[in-house]
Amino acid sequence: MLTTATLMRRFHEQCPSDELYDKAVRSYETLLDVRGKKRIAEEISALLNIPEATLREYADSIISALLYNGNDDPFLSFGLEKNAPLSEVNKRWKTLIVLYHPDKHADQGAGQKVNKVNDVYDRIQRLQGQDMHLRPFTPIRVPDRQARGTLPHDRHFRYLPLIIIALAAIIAVLSILLFIWRI
Repeated sequence: MLTTATLMRRFHEQCPSDELYDKAVRSYETLLDVRGKKRIAEEISALLNIPEATLREYADSIISALLYNGNDDPFLSFGLEKNAPLSEVNKRWKTLIVLYHPDKHADQGAGQKVNKVNDVYDRIQRLQGQDMHLRPFTPIRVPDRQARGTLPHDRHFRYLPLIIIALAAIIAVLSILLFIWRI
């Protein structure tokens, strides 16, 4: 939290963008917390003696500065280190989508930010050469029966129709015998 407070102070002093990017990546989670959690914003506000509303504006401005960074680096846009794991990218994407969802914000900039977040997410997908939406699922491999013959568990099911017919015949014979015995 102290790193984020320092970042806010430096942002207020209009530090160079390279310094801003470096510090913002390290404290990105806390910046998101300042935007979404009142308690965190209050703590940093008390630390810096800056009004809470101003802190939230600073946090939003820093997140936007990263999102629209001058280097056009998609990982920097999400506040992540280069080649961050897919789980971190997915988590950050979801957080930013919720943060800037147009239903939560009345301003026009929210829709543009959501589009930018989705664009960055797509770029990271292409860079990592995978479709992250399908990543959690493993493809189902269906064995080829002709190439391998019958599968071990199939040999039991092969006789199932014969067993059903035999049981039906036995039940029919027992029913007839029971009927005859009662007469």
